[in-house]
Amino acid sequence: MAISHVFSCDRCSAEAGRVSLFARGEPVPRRTRGDTDGVMSHSDNSSPEKPRLQVLSDLGDITMFECDVAATLAALGAGNARALHALDSEFVPFWCPRCGASFCGQHWVTWDLFDDGFFDEKRGRCPAGHERRLFD
Repeated sequence: MAISHVFSCDRCSAEAGRVSLFARGEPVPRRTRGDTDGVMSHSDNSSPEKPRLQVLSDLGDITMFECDVAATLAALGAGNARALHALDSEFVPFWCPRCGASFCGQHWVTWDLFDDGFFDEKRGRCPAGHERRLFD
């Protein structure tokens, strides 16, 4: 069974993001937001022999196949966004390390950067004006 933690927005208490660690062989549940998510669910389950970390938030969804399982499990169990960020900043894109706070998609200003017409990274600015890379 997956280990998950839901992080709440420090401004409005809405869900800022959900981080889940799925064990080796455990399928990631299908998403219900459309065709793109169906493709992503297939991708999420394409390496069942590895543990997977799934991040769901209004800023974007991502599944990663590489993580330090023991450290990630400890950080998730403690609901420690700072520790997750230290492992990989993409584990908690909704968390601002300078504020030490999580924010839902309503409170981030985001934009995509492109390099020669191809997506390069998603950046964001938290309510306090701190800018960071959210995903690449």
